Amino acid sequence: MDTEIRREVVAVMCGVGFQESELTDGARLAEDLDIDSTEMVEIVVALEEHFRISIDADAEGGFATVADLIGCVERLRAAVPAGVAATEG
Repeated sequence: MDTEIRREVVAVMCGVGFQESELTDGARLAEDLDIDSTEMVEIVVALEEHFRISIDADAEGGFATVADLIGCVERLRAAVPAGVAATEG
């Protein structure tokens, strides 16, 4: 896992109201962090804006843990050159 991307994902999530200490890779989004569908959309939009990527709306339901979010961002960032938008899904 890319530690720079992980750090940035955690920073984005802190920006929408989470504490860094609770954002471990294995933290479950719904069960541990109490993230509902509205909050998930807020997180995805924040990640899209920060990383200049596009995450397919259908992919949102596929995120179970913080590591899943990080992995998605890593895949999208690796898929295209810098400065070009990428899409998951």
